[in-house]
Amino acid sequence: MKYSKLIITTSCLFVLIAGIIGIINFVEQNNRPIFVLILGSIVLVLQQILLRAAKNKLINFH
Repeated sequence: MKYSKLIITTSCLFVLIAGIIGIINFVEQNNRPIFVLILGSIVLVLQQILLRAAKNKLINFH
């Protein structure tokens, strides 16, 4: 159980960090704040989807 929580936390952090790095690289190339907001919201939505899927799997393991 602890191992699966560690995997979930690590994967969520990976998605967040990868999204932040991608946004920073995108900002350096383009100075359009609307695209940055769209990319940031996509990263947050992906993280929430990952968290919900992980919570559903954890609930099913019980």
